[in-house]
Amino acid sequence: EHHVARPDSAPASSASVGGDDPLIWLEEVLGEEALSWVRGQNTRAVEELGNPEGTEAYKRILAILDSKEKIPYVGRIGDWYYNFWQDETHQKGIWRRTTLDSFCTAEPAWETVLDVDALAAKEGVSWVWGGADVLDEGPASRWDRALVTLSPGGSDAVVVREFDLERCEFITEEAGGFVVPEAKSSVSYRTRDELLVGTDFGPGSMTESGYPRLSKSWRRGTPLSEATTVFEGEHADISADQSLYFDRGHWHEFQHRALDFYNTAKWYRTGDPTRRADEPQLAPFRRIPVPDDAGVGTFADCALVTLRSDWEVGGETYPTGSLLSLRLEDCVEGNFSSAQVLFRPTERSSLQSSAGTRNFMVLSILNNVRTELQYWEYLGQGRWSQRRSEEAGGGVPVGCDVGVSPVWPADS
Repeated sequence: EHHVARPDSAPASSASVGGDDPLIWLEEVLGEEALSWVRGQNTRAVEELGNPEGTEAYKRILAILDSKEKIPYVGRIGDWYYNFWQDETHQKGIWRRTTLDSFCTAEPAWETVLDVDALAAKEGVSWVWGGADVLDEGPASRWDRALVTLSPGGSDAVVVREFDLERCEFITEEAGGFVVPEAKSSVSYRTRDELLVGTDFGPGSMTESGYPRLSKSWRRGTPLSEATTVFEGEHADISADQSLYFDRGHWHEFQHRALDFYNTAKWYRTGDPTRRADEPQLAPFRRIPVPDDAGVGTFADCALVTLRSDWEVGGETYPTGSLLSLRLEDCVEGNFSSAQVLFRPTERSSLQSSAGTRNFMVLSILNNVRTELQYWEYLGQGRWSQRRSEEAGGGVPVGCDVGVSPVWPADS
């Protein structure tokens, strides 16, 4: 009989920290007390179960993860194709890029953009890559800036630092770069000189779950402490955030309040990057009248609504798992009479995922335990036309699984 190991008391030096929570000391994930407890549990597990590093399964899995034959999935940023790669030499990983012509060869010539292993060694911090948010300025984009997220030791708290994609180096605060200190944060570009930031601004700025409750507009060249609040959630929420982005010719701006793990309240307004988020002249946000557990995405001027529970609206009942499409403006206004059903589940079929290209939406559907692909061409105004494949299953052979993702939605 085996039991899950749970710390039942705090170390003596931490017993008074955290008030009524005797396990608050575990929040410091890189603290010596927490690490000592973990080492003890690891030792206990090895004594009872054996060291997995000596097994053939472990060696086989490690060889697969370190294999140079892995497919280097890429995403396009401007004229470059980027990939994040890890192997036995780059255990923390390297962010690298190449050209399309080079990527199509047997041995692409990669240029290292950021070596996380080298950065960790230089700064003495066990950095873990958390991704990059690239500055998208619409048709005028230069693709020369990104917000790189790094986590010390893999904790939920992260550091966000602005990165120059032309020089392949971080932009320091002294040089006018954006840097958000370590915290559980939500950070994104609104424009080149304005960020939308949710982070630990002090007492009352975080939810009871420990995530950002406020979203603030932070202008380049000003202290983070002077950022102005543009959106607030409740203390009982999981988190709150605001974001602006460009999608196939249209600017969109959303606000979200994660009410719990499954439900999120959503607000929308047409995005306007020519004005700061805190300017009163901007159009007001409007609550999107869909179930809080529904997902809402965009495709150009279209709203894509994914249902996680049955929904009765406009005299129609849409079952859990349905994917609906309609004009985004109609969605915000609550006019669902023109909604088009792109997918309706059955007892034997469910929607696994969707991927958008410039003009198409590709749906991956599990039907009778077989992956099928459906192809929908966007006609505008929230309407789609299904393009049927001559091959069964949309071209996916029986027994095979296929994943679809756009390299660059603007021209994929």
